[in-house]
Amino acid sequence: MAHLYKHLRIHQVFGANTDVGKTVLTTALCRAAAASARRVYFLKPLSTGNAADADDGHILRHAGPLSGRINADCLYRYGDPVSPHLAAQRDQTQRTPSDAEFVRSISNHIRKCAEERAESAMFVETAGGVHSPTLLGTLQADAYRPLLLPTVLIADPRLGGISSTISAYESMVMRGYNIDLVLCMLDQPWSKAYLNHEFLTPWFAERGIPVCGPPPPPAKSDNDQNNMESYYAQIADGPGEIQRADQVLTNAHKKRIENLESMPQRATKSFWWPFVQHDFIKNPEKDVTTIDSAHGDFFSVHSPNATDSFLKPHLDGSASWWTQSFGHSHHRLALAAAQAAGRYGHVIFPLAVHQPALDLAERLVKGPGAGWADRVFFSDDGSTAVEVALKMAMRAVALRRQHSTKAELGVLGIKGSYHGDTIGAMDACEDRVFFSDDGSTAVEVALKMAVRAVALRRQQDTKTELGVLGIKGSYHGDTIGAMDACEGGVYNASVEWHRERGFWFDPPTVGVRDGIAEITVPNSFGAQNHTFPSISAIYDMVSRLTTPLADAYRKHIRAELERLTQFGRAFGALVIEPIVLGAGGMLFVDPLFQRILVETVRQSSDLFKTRQPETAGEWSGLPIIFDEVFTGFHRIGPLTSASMLGATPDIGVYAKILTGGVVPLSATLATNSIFSSFNFPGAKKIDALLHGHSYSAHPVGCAVASATMDEIGLVTRGKEWQEAKRRCLDGLYASNGRSESDAWTLWDPKFVEAASKKKRVEQTMALGTVFAMTLRGANGGYQATIAQDFITVVQNQLATNDGEYGLHARTLGDVVYFMSSLNTRRDTLEAIEKAVLAALEQHS
Repeated sequence: MAHLYKHLRIHQVFGANTDVGKTVLTTALCRAAAASARRVYFLKPLSTGNAADADDGHILRHAGPLSGRINADCLYRYGDPVSPHLAAQRDQTQRTPSDAEFVRSISNHIRKCAEERAESAMFVETAGGVHSPTLLGTLQADAYRPLLLPTVLIADPRLGGISSTISAYESMVMRGYNIDLVLCMLDQPWSKAYLNHEFLTPWFAERGIPVCGPPPPPAKSDNDQNNMESYYAQIADGPGEIQRADQVLTNAHKKRIENLESMPQRATKSFWWPFVQHDFIKNPEKDVTTIDSAHGDFFSVHSPNATDSFLKPHLDGSASWWTQSFGHSHHRLALAAAQAAGRYGHVIFPLAVHQPALDLAERLVKGPGAGWADRVFFSDDGSTAVEVALKMAMRAVALRRQHSTKAELGVLGIKGSYHGDTIGAMDACEDRVFFSDDGSTAVEVALKMAVRAVALRRQQDTKTELGVLGIKGSYHGDTIGAMDACEGGVYNASVEWHRERGFWFDPPTVGVRDGIAEITVPNSFGAQNHTFPSISAIYDMVSRLTTPLADAYRKHIRAELERLTQFGRAFGALVIEPIVLGAGGMLFVDPLFQRILVETVRQSSDLFKTRQPETAGEWSGLPIIFDEVFTGFHRIGPLTSASMLGATPDIGVYAKILTGGVVPLSATLATNSIFSSFNFPGAKKIDALLHGHSYSAHPVGCAVASATMDEIGLVTRGKEWQEAKRRCLDGLYASNGRSESDAWTLWDPKFVEAASKKKRVEQTMALGTVFAMTLRGANGGYQATIAQDFITVVQNQLATNDGEYGLHARTLGDVVYFMSSLNTRRDTLEAIEKAVLAALEQHS
């Protein structure tokens, strides 16, 4: 909803407080802009008090000799001279608009003014101070944030004004505003000199912000109209501080446009983008997305060839690589980050404790780790966290096998999984908490934990390479270890050091075909595809555990494990992405298969040569690693996938949503059974988990994660989630008489069903915030372009339907997917749903 035009220079005017001369100085700015041969638009979105004293009236009364160039308007007017939220409550004659309606009315007014193509300037004057409430009580700094207009800050020239001005500035900077100019009236000649201007000028200069100090207006008198007219003529119509301010604003406007226009070309010369073949970039202006800002579910994208605003809202259709929780620039998360940065910055973590890390660790054990986790290991990202998980698991197995020499242990996983970007995390594609910086790192940590546990328990004296068990299509990250824990594929095949270390089961998958919920079973299982009355029925573990399909799964898995071990294969962990294999193509794996895979592995100590646990609560068979970097924290509905599978891991990996999409951080959770593989009587320093990062458990990330968990609680208890769950009680997601099911989605079930019936669609599926659709085409797989071509059609549909916003989306070969935040508005999802169905009709 941001606006940027070459011919229309726009600034909003905020005051550091009430009664600081905001309207007086804005009037002067309007006159100076008019004197520069511009048309001028003044907008007071919200006014309270006597209409005769309203600010828009003041502007028109003192427009001066160029009054024909100046327009002034007010959108919402209330007669009671009190704070807007009180005025709205007391006024029973008009409906109070929502915050979205309020901001949209401002946006529409700006757009209307911009239709006049003449060189012009616009000033949007707020009411009161930066944190004065709007009509519904939302703070102005937050209510105006979707517009993110460049700002003129009016300083407070009174006693105490230095503090209030700097506080206002820092409040706005924390919300992402750019302050182009500070105006501070000089002291009245007859008053006590506070000299705020003299202090603020060098203070703001250090921050690159100019300060202009016009003289104060004359005292009120019976001849006030004439006196003010003389004052404005003196300070605004000729050379002086106001004219200088006008030039400052013009220069800032030009510089902003020039910078945005140059960014794509400059980026192609400096960046090495991930997952991008740079030789394919032929036209940087077209191929590179220039993001000026982001708010809610939208980027503000520079569109240099636009006929109206250069900034266009684009829906973040991939939740910025699956990280967003509540949309972008959430003010409570920003405040948490700022508070932690101000209190700690970063502090070393080994054998140290700080409150944000301790609070988060305890919350993780009681939250996603409830009932199984004891320890938390923090690291950088998902891939690194997978690496840590692999180290944990391999050590555990090695100790149980009682190796006399170092053995290489692998993991078990599922094709399509993705656990992170460090070596160990890539190799693998809750009682304790280990902090990491991101999901990849957390997966690495989990792998290390599991491997150590197995190594300690295996009863074998010869050197054996231990691999992983997994699922085909898994992706655990881009570091070498995480890649080695995945079957060879597009993400790791061209990496010189990559070597598959494990075995990956071909998984049965869930989808909706022609309106029917179906499980597609690979031929190797000797079972037929199965249809179900609803998606919820597929996730009903209690009813399905005793079915013939469950028996077929058990038989197939056990037979494969026996075959592998007969050939001398040894394993150190089972690593899976529960429920959904993200980067592997948004493959929804049959939860029954994953449940039985976990159970069978735990019951197969005889095959893995790991002695049975001596006490209850210890890991059995092999350590089980859940890579929930993608699926954790309600991305697919529940807090974790454990409730959907009816099984818990020995090691769990969490990232992405963990920090609300603000900063990298990951956590690898583990049981005390895994922890004891590194900490046991007689252990030496080298037996510890020698894995860490400079920014381990950084206070900013930990504080933001705790704030994220607070917000998650509010969202998941909110009416929007309850309404979405109610929509899923019937039809495609019907829960067989149960009041609620873990299988539900924010997307409309009727949309999921309707899309599956289109000729171009192979299947659809949706859980929680995720909707995925596989298209029919000659060539499938990651390198197919059919999905990206379809996204272009959807983008065109959005532009045709309402033209309000565009779409930024990622694809996975022949798979189109969209991912919302946890709190995306229903009307936003509806717009995408309509555009998708229209695009499918167009190309049916």
